[in-house]
Amino acid sequence: MDKIKLKGGSKTMLFAVLMLMVLLVSGCETAKGFATGIGSTAEGVGKDSYNLWNFLKSADNWLDKNLW
Repeated sequence: MDKIKLKGGSKTMLFAVLMLMVLLVSGCETAKGFATGIGSTAEGVGKDSYNLWNFLKSADNWLDKNLW
């Protein structure tokens, strides 16, 4: 039976994927922390978008009232 031969880039990619899998499944706390971080980031982006939209609306209203 022939052995599978991997080139340098493929070995590196395989190693990186295996390390990522080990880190994610090494414990509940790791996976939980990863998911919490992603959730917090999404929540922060939502709040920032809402605040930016309100700021842009108020700036537009000020421009309409004071400059036109």
